[in-house]
Amino acid sequence: MEIRASIAMAVYNGEKYIAEQLESIMSMLGEMDEIVISYDESTDDTYTIIKKYQNNDKRIRVIKNTIRGLESNFNNAVMNCKGKYIFLADQDDVWINDKVNVMVRYMEENPQIKVLISDGYFTDANLNKQETIFEHYKTTASPIKNFIKGTYLGCQMAFDSSIRDYVWPVRVTPPLPHDLWLGVVGGGYGKTALLDEKLILHRIHSENYTHTSKMKLIGVIKNRWLFLTEIIKVRKKNRKLK
Repeated sequence: MEIRASIAMAVYNGEKYIAEQLESIMSMLGEMDEIVISYDESTDDTYTIIKKYQNNDKRIRVIKNTIRGLESNFNNAVMNCKGKYIFLADQDDVWINDKVNVMVRYMEENPQIKVLISDGYFTDANLNKQETIFEHYKTTASPIKNFIKGTYLGCQMAFDSSIRDYVWPVRVTPPLPHDLWLGVVGGGYGKTALLDEKLILHRIHSENYTHTSKMKLIGVIKNRWLFLTEIIKVRKKNRKLK
């Protein structure tokens, strides 16, 4: 049976919210969908929780990550996905408003779109809604503008698996942000589009991690220079894949 949608989730020390997130996603999945969970060895009960879900639902696969780190963890999840459409998922959010089916339907109706980014809400730890993500970041689909300053999050994104070999795996040493990489590089192999529907509650709490939240300006500049050189390298490699 062909897999329709794959949810690529990277987890690490996520016991507090992981069950709620999995429940929200599973409520949207059909028999032709899957959740691929890449697990970085944790110090809490994350593994026990996700293994319980796997044992109770054949659509869930848990795969241990062998190289520690966020980008490696997402690489492991994405590269093990079997679906036509691949979604990136954080461990502590909640998906709403039939996110999976809405985004799959939109990409099926618009096959030229290879990367789709939906709107959603920032929330506090208790899921009280705040401003929308599009409003906060002034989100754009422009690869150039996002290269300068990212305007979306990975948890908002889905992409057509036909571009996976051109985009993944993302560099891990030193790491490049997988969401920005997908939006900027993936946009070179098809259209990137914004979907103005609120499909996620993005939970902000004390343990959230981002690459640039604590990065000084010089660090951001160095990161973008590395990003640019990596784009040039990957584009050269991908010419051989066509």
